[in-house]
Amino acid sequence: MYLKLINMQDFLLDLKRELKYRNYSSRIIEVYSTCIKYFLKYIKDDISKITKDTIIDKEEILKIIENTKNTKHKLLISLSYSSWLRVSEIINLKINDVNLEELTIHIKWAKWKKDRITVFSEKLKNDLWKIISFKNKKYYISFLKNKNA
Repeated sequence: MYLKLINMQDFLLDLKRELKYRNYSSRIIEVYSTCIKYFLKYIKDDISKITKDTIIDKEEILKIIENTKNTKHKLLISLSYSSWLRVSEIINLKINDVNLEELTIHIKWAKWKKDRITVFSEKLKNDLWKIISFKNKKYYISFLKNKNA
């Protein structure tokens, strides 16, 4: 069974609505939308080769991480992979959900509307600390590139 691409316009509308709800600027919302459009255009030819059961092996993930320039994006990919986080869980991750001392992340309202706790690699601790230190604990973790990154 091949993955089906969801309706692009519906997806972008939902994304814009969600980002607006989270008080992202209109410029950031446009940047996200444009990135997704280009990404989908880039993989359009390869998407038919991907099946629902496709698994990316460790070497491929490491290659992706290695070739990612932005440190926040590297952290995003590493955290997702090492902690088995879903996209929706990464997007909804708040600073107070991360426990740097115990190397755990409290995922609230995960799949089936249940909470769960997952662990992350100790190698990610310093990078995570750089992003979340000195910020209000109720804020979402932002993986956007900014001047302070």
